[in-house]
Amino acid sequence: MTINQNVKLLQGTLSKNLLRLQKFNLIEKKVNPESKRERLYSLTMLGKKIVAADNQLNRNLIKKRKKVISKYNNEEIQAFIKMLKEFQLNNLYK
Repeated sequence: MTINQNVKLLQGTLSKNLLRLQKFNLIEKKVNPESKRERLYSLTMLGKKIVAADNQLNRNLIKKRKKVISKYNNEEIQAFIKMLKEFQLNNLYK
């Protein structure tokens, strides 16, 4: 599986981002022993630590959001969703 199959970025954009991640020691690149033209990327220990920290932050945010949402009934939540969709349709997020 290639990165391009999972990430919808232009090749040039993807290459720049991969180089940036390497520069910050978040990923490492190796030549695929089965195909010299292909490169294999993997997270470094630092990259793994950052991913783990990000995952923990996301879990905490989800808990906090659930706590806030639990204060509202379904009708209020649906009204809020409707309002957000209207904002989106009218480009009111900027």
